[in-house]
Parts: sequence; C-alpha cells; structure tokens
Amino acid sequence: MARTVRVAILGGGMGGVAAAWALAHDTTPGVTYDVTVYEASWRLGGKCASGRNAGQGNRIEEHGIHILMGFYSQVLRILRDCYAEVDPALGFGPFSKALEAGDELQLPDLVDGAWDFWNIAFPTNTSKPGDADPNVRDFHGALAKAAETLVEWVEAYEAKREPAKTVGAALRATLPAGKTPGEILAGLVGMKPHLKDILGNPPSVEGLEISVRHLWMAIYFAATNLLGILEYGLVTPAAFQSPSLNLKDYKAWLESVSNPGPSPELTYDSPVVNAIYDLVFQQKVGFAAGVAVYDSLMMLLLYAGHLFYRMAGMGDVVFAPLYYALAAKGVHFRFQHTVTDVTLGAGSDGTPAVVGIQLTGDGKERTPAELFVTVHGKPCWPTAPLVNPPVGPITLGPADFDHVICAIPIGALASSVPSLAALAPIKRAIDGITTIPTESVQLWLDQPLSGLGWAGGRMMLGCFEEPFNSCGDMAQVIPVEDVPGEKAVLYMSDVYSGKASDSQADADKRVFDDAVAWTGRSLPKMLPGFDGSHLLAPPGAAGKDRVAAQYLRANVSGTELYVGSTPGTVALRLPADGAGVSNLFLASDWVVTEENAGCVEGAARSGVQAAAALTLRASLPVYRQYDDDWVFPGPVLLRGVNARAFPFLADPAALATLCASHSTGKATVQPWSIPLVLVFAAASDDITSTDPAYADFGRLAEREVGVFVPVRVTDANGVAFTALLCPYLFVDNGATLLAGREIYGIPKELATFPAWDFDAPVPLPLTITGLAIPSRGDLASQQPILTLTELVRSPFHLSVDLGDTLRTLWREILAADATVPLVALKQFHSIQTGNLACYQALVRCSIVPDVTSVSLDAGIWSVDFPSRFFPDPAGTLGLPSDAHTILSLEATLDFTLTLGSVVPS
Repeated sequence: MARTVRVAILGGGMGGVAAAWALAHDTTPGVTYDVTVYEASWRLGGKCASGRNAGQGNRIEEHGIHILMGFYSQVLRILRDCYAEVDPALGFGPFSKALEAGDELQLPDLVDGAWDFWNIAFPTNTSKPGDADPNVRDFHGALAKAAETLVEWVEAYEAKREPAKTVGAALRATLPAGKTPGEILAGLVGMKPHLKDILGNPPSVEGLEISVRHLWMAIYFAATNLLGILEYGLVTPAAFQSPSLNLKDYKAWLESVSNPGPSPELTYDSPVVNAIYDLVFQQKVGFAAGVAVYDSLMMLLLYAGHLFYRMAGMGDVVFAPLYYALAAKGVHFRFQHTVTDVTLGAGSDGTPAVVGIQLTGDGKERTPAELFVTVHGKPCWPTAPLVNPPVGPITLGPADFDHVICAIPIGALASSVPSLAALAPIKRAIDGITTIPTESVQLWLDQPLSGLGWAGGRMMLGCFEEPFNSCGDMAQVIPVEDVPGEKAVLYMSDVYSGKASDSQADADKRVFDDAVAWTGRSLPKMLPGFDGSHLLAPPGAAGKDRVAAQYLRANVSGTELYVGSTPGTVALRLPADGAGVSNLFLASDWVVTEENAGCVEGAARSGVQAAAALTLRASLPVYRQYDDDWVFPGPVLLRGVNARAFPFLADPAALATLCASHSTGKATVQPWSIPLVLVFAAASDDITSTDPAYADFGRLAEREVGVFVPVRVTDANGVAFTALLCPYLFVDNGATLLAGREIYGIPKELATFPAWDFDAPVPLPLTITGLAIPSRGDLASQQPILTLTELVRSPFHLSVDLGDTLRTLWREILAADATVPLVALKQFHSIQTGNLACYQALVRCSIVPDVTSVSLDAGIWSVDFPSRFFPDPAGTLGLPSDAHTILSLEATLDFTLTLGSVVPS
C-alpha cells in the first residue's frame, strides 16, 4: 500500500514551485506526496511575478527585467515538461512559441566622454531549450569553446594591429586535440605561456580604433579567465565553490591573474566585466570570483540554442501554466496565506523538528476564477487580488504535514519565521549574506526605438548610466497588450539609489525622482530622438505626470530584495537540509546551488534539491543516535591536513584481481591504464561533521596511513569515470574508524602510530603496527603493518615518466564529475548467514580539496609491507615486500569528504 507523505511548502516563488513540481513528479515506489503551497500573495512567482493591469490596457507589470538565460537548464526543463502536460484548451500554446530568442547584447562603452554602444551577436546552436539534462553540464566542453573563440579573436586582433605577431598561430597549435576532459585540459595547459604572452603586451588606450579596442577587451576577458582557471586549478565545477577563491572579488582576481597595466577600462573594468556585475546587481558590493567565473562560463558558452529568451510576462508565460499543471497533478495552493512563524519541538524520533506552522488566512483554496483574468484568450495573473477574504490566525500541526520546505526569501526569514531565523546556521546566513534593494521602470512609447534614433540591434544592455544602467527592448509584449498607441516598450533596472532603511513610501518617491531625472538626462543619450512627449500617458498629462503614468517600482521589502554573491558570503549558503531540523528543507536563491547567484535558475535548482533531500529522508528511517555512538554523519571537514604520498608501480594482474573483487552487478571496476598504487600518510586534529545537527559537538583527530589505487569505474548505464579505490586505510582513532566504515564503506582498520605533531609534516621513517596473524592458525597479535622510509632526498630535476604519469592521473581524476571521486565496496554481514552480505553496493563519494601548498620531490623512498598471513597488502596490491619509488608528493590542505551515492549496478 502506498504511503502518503504530507508536505507544506512555505512560499510560492520559483524555489517553492520547483520543489512542488519535483515532488508531484516523484516516482519513489510506495510513496506519494500530498503537497500544499502556502503563498502570501494572490499569485505565484515571488520576485518573478508579473500581473496584468486592466486599467492600463492590460499592460504587463514586472518586478524588473526578467529573461531566461539559455544555460538555465533546470528552469527550461521544468517549463518544457509543463507545457507538454498543461491542458491545451487553456490557451497557453506550444512551448516552442512561449519564448522569444535573443542573441544580441549591447555593451555601452564610454570613449572620450561619449557613449559607444558595442553590439555583440552571439552564434546560435541546434540545442533546444529544455532538452539539456539539468544535472549534466559540459564544463570541459565550455573550456574548449572558450579556447577556440579566444584563438579566433587573437588572430583577428593580430591581423588588424600586428601582422608580424604569431601568438594566434601558437595558440591554435596548442588547442585541445581531442574531446575528452583529459585531452581538453592537456591542451589548455599548453596554452598557458601563450596566454601570458598576449596578456603581457596590452595596447595603449590612446587613439585605439574602436573595433580594435573592443576586440582587445574580449581577448583580455577570455584569456585572463582561462589563465586564472589554469593557475587556480579550477578544472571541475566543484573547484569554483572554494571558500578561499570566493573571498576574492572578481575584478581583483582578474587583476591579480593578468597584471593588466595602466588601462582598467580595457581590462578588469571594461564594459564586458561591468555588464556581468550589473546582470546580478553586484557593482556596489563586489562579486565573489568563483561564482563570477563559473556562471559567466556557463552563461556565455553553454546556452541552449540562443544566449537568452524573452517572454511576454513571467507570470503569464511561466507561473500561470505551472499553476494549472501542478493543480492537475493534485498540488494544493493556499493564496493570501501569510506565514508568521513555526514551532520547533521534538519529532517522533526525538530529533528537532517543525511541529507547528502559524499563518494568517482563511484556510480556503482559491478557484481559478478567483485568481486569473482572461487576456487574449488565456488566463493571466492580475496586478491586484480579485478577492480579499477576511483573514484570521491559522495553526497547522503534525496532523497537517510531515515535512516542510521553507522557500521564503532570505530577506524575509526574520519577519516570517523568526524561530527558524534564530537557528545558528540560518542566523549566520541572514547576518552575512548580502541582500540588495533594486529599482525598475517600464516605459511605453509612441515610436519604435529605431524611430527615436536607436541604431543598434534589439536592445539588451547593462553598464549604462545609473540609476537605470540595464535596459531591455521588450517589444515581444506589444501583441498581447492593449495599450493605445503602443509602439515600443523599454524595461530598466538597477540597484536602488536610496538607503536600505528607506520606507516603501520614501523609496517610491525616490524611484519617481530617479525616473524623471534619468529619462531627461540619460535616456536621450541612447535614444537621441526621445523626449517626454513620446511617453504614452493620459490626455493632458505633461512633464513629470507623463513619467508618473509609467510603471515604477522600488523593491525594498524583505521578499523583494536581490540575493548577492558578495565576496566572503558564498560559504554561508546552506544546503537543502542544512538547518539542522529533521523535517525541514530549504529552498530559494540563497541556498547552495551550482550557480550560487540570485537568479531564477538558482531558485529552481534549490527547489529541486530540497525535494530530492526530502524524498530521500521520507523513504528511509531516521538514524537513531545513541549517547555513545560516535558515527557523526558527513559531509566531514578536515582542516590543516599534512599529507605525503608515494607512487609505486604494482603488478597489473594483482590489481586486476583486486578491482574485480570490488565490481558488483553490472558496475565494473578496472585498473587504470598504468598499474599504480599510491601509499599515503596524513594527519589532522580538526575533523568535524558539517551536518548542522552535529557541527557543534566538537573535533576529532586522526593519523592515517593508507593506499589509493587509481581505477576506471563503469556503471550499469555505461557511464565511466576515473576514481581512487581505497583497499587499505589504517587509523589511530576508533571514532573515525566507525564513521568511515559505516557511512562510506571505507575499510578502515585500527593501528598504532608513533606520536607526531599534527601541525608538522609526516615524519619518516614511519612504522605503524596493527592486529595481524603471522601465519595461518597463529594467535592474532600486534605486528608491524607498514614502514615508510626515506633513503635519499635529491635536488635533481624531475624528468622521469612517473611525474608525468601523476600529472595525467590528476587531470583525469579532476575531469570527472566530482573533484576527486573515491569509491569503496560498502557491505555488511548478514545476521542469518555470516558469510553472506545483507547489504552490498559500490559507493562513490568525493574528496573536495582546498590546497594550501604542494610540492613534488625527487629522491628514493621505500615502503615495506612485512609478509603476514592476514592482512597481506603486498600480495593483494602486487608489490614486493620492500618496494621503492623515486617520487614523493607533499601537501598541506583542507578537504571535505562529501556524502555520496550508490554507483548504478
């Protein structure tokens, strides 16, 4: 019999709606989800909501400039599937006609006091919006595209300016020769000296011809980002999440990578860079470098079909069909229900849980007739509620919900759910994450833009004059509006020019004054033929009254604030289950996502992530933590790790046998192309669980010696990846042993280590002892297990193949989806039959390093595995009992051992 799980979603923005969509389409066997969305407004969308103003010709009134970037694979997938499901009789039409493609950007460039509008047309491709798998992004393919585009720009630049130069030819010769991640990265590494060459010879800004000026800006942008990616080792998506990288501001990072010289306007302060800041309102607060680089790479190189897509109203095109499709799937909506707090208590398992939700509302579900107006044959959200029922206090208790998804924006958490806002991890996020008030204006004009002097392409620009530095031509709305005389529509937005503490009334007045001044002073610089008479307004309106007839908006309240990615704040973002409350999950664009930026894609991903975390928890029993149970859940953070590793060549047949013993079902494990064994030693006295429920328990310390075997794993679906298999790991701490075995399946064994300072390098020689059986039938006793010895430390230059092998291995491992994939055969003995497994699966987790220092040394080192009956590492690994190597790797780092997944078998 199917089990029903009741879910209350607090907030009907894209985060809450995406969570509802994922739950409504979940296929977990034996579980169905009864979902109710509680929304304070009369419509869905949050910051993305729009409405129709019947008193103004059914004009569309938005929160700001809203477009869908072509790389928004999660949003576009949901929309594609929504349009395939929604009843065609409602009039929404096919998905292929819902969006209008956009391929042109204009970058305003202030040259000698006058604006030049640099028009850039992006190439189209054959991908269709919604077809891309939201969980798979061709990151390395994006790097290859960036390199190819840069070469074309450098060749064009040299042809215009320095025909004798050959940097372009040198770059082209080093372009990645293949399409595998390893081949791409190898090619990019070969480009490094040529990138430095081109960046080391910038042109002078004086007298630079405008097309060459713009070409150099593009070259600087691409070359510096590529060089920075290589210099910082940003060769997987996870690397861009590095806290140390995201402490840096993007412009400062660009400057440090390229040493750009005396012309910021051509380099790190160019219109290209400033437009990226303006896209996400970061100009006044800074932009975290890791987020800026990664999101720019995805946005500019991995779009589906077109760079971006316009819509005739986010409410009409996105949230109205989503409402109808979700309602048809049984999702319930409670509009005009405002959450005022939640009650925290003990759940049925004794862990912290949400046990009550307080709201104001009438407890009723609105009918479509109470929610929508019909415009041009399809339902649209109005600009004001059609009904205003009496409201009263409502309390939801355990009989009304099992789980809660809080999709309330971070700016409103303290006022909406103060009990949640007081939780330590959420409070840290609220106190630290930057929220940004914005302002926007929509103008309706009686002439097309070309008739007012606009000579560029279809307008979509940023980095123009404040306080409305971003402008978009939204002519796609004209056919669905009924504004008399309407020939053009412009949307503008920017950071709010007043104080964050301004009241709504003061902010509204400020935006009006800004709009009057800007349309008189700045708009004519874009549209030379513009004056106030071209604004559509009621008969007799003049001067400021014509501006007042437009749509002006100050977004200064908690739910409307933009969420920033300011340097130092990315690490404060929480995962979906990061509040430390067992039945609470977090969504909205302030939680951790791949983008980590305030955008509708980040919100959608957060909702899907929240639903995934909820479905996992709803389908599994809650772990019961006992007072003496040291198995604290991951992810686990190890700080200040001092490590040494030694590569040894092993017997291929022995490694093949070892790998075969870890294969299960249709999932196979095979040795890497070179039979390599990495013996390592490491120590850390600062090991903590990052699970919020356990983060304050305290720290553990561990010394460890183990073995990594590079392997090639192929899952049941034919997906292959390079990983590290850990067949041996000896530790000196019983608590970390238990967690490593139970959670990750890593075969940890307890051993005795000589004491050494955790802050010091690993000492050599190093001998560890552990429980062993010398010969079959003997009594188990403490015996030497392994000895590492340094014989010679040589200063000679490394020219050996083994060094190149390690570099190749590192590039290939980092080219996988995770930073450093680690695999193990997790299994437990059956209670009924001791030689059978009651659970067995090949599991995968990730080591996410943040490296402080690393050195590769030459010399001679040995590892001695004494011959024993049990255990027998030398025989299992195919190593002589006294194996030698001429290479050593020493590193200091922090790293996170993430939770993982079962490899499909």
